[in-house]
Amino acid sequence: MGQEFTEATDRAISILRENRYVTLATVDAAGPWAAALAFAPAAPGYLYFASQNDSRHGLAIAGDARVAGVIYNSTITSDEADGVQFSGTATAVEDDDQQLLLFLKRTGDLLIDPLEEEFAFFKQAEGLTLYRITVAAAYVLDQKRYVEEAVDAREEVNVSRLFAETEARYAE
Repeated sequence: MGQEFTEATDRAISILRENRYVTLATVDAAGPWAAALAFAPAAPGYLYFASQNDSRHGLAIAGDARVAGVIYNSTITSDEADGVQFSGTATAVEDDDQQLLLFLKRTGDLLIDPLEEEFAFFKQAEGLTLYRITVAAAYVLDQKRYVEEAVDAREEVNVSRLFAETEARYAE
């Protein structure tokens, strides 16, 4: 009997739920750039992160909203490796306390201070900006082709289902 493979979107849901950091790729006049950032997912297809608006990736987003990224667990063996690769657009979120609180609550285990203090700090910190990525497409490794044919191929993920089911975790 052959090996069983988990469906692509189910794997992507697990990856999003189990990992906290995204490597985000942007491009500017100097060329491509990648940054590792803490993220918080939200339906219908968003990834939130916070950064300085004068960071290289912040400035790149201001000039060109197109982004790509990968979410993966860097501590597992190569035989277990999997990740969600995505493309989309990013924008700064201006003066929206509800979205900021959502981000801070969902990254709460990474915060140093209590939520209320982090919120107050964020609001007064010059240049600290909340960004929202709208994910247009997402992919995971095609495990079957990788195992059976040694081909590094991708399977498309249902983005709506990915974020709806990831969002359901927060309602539990």
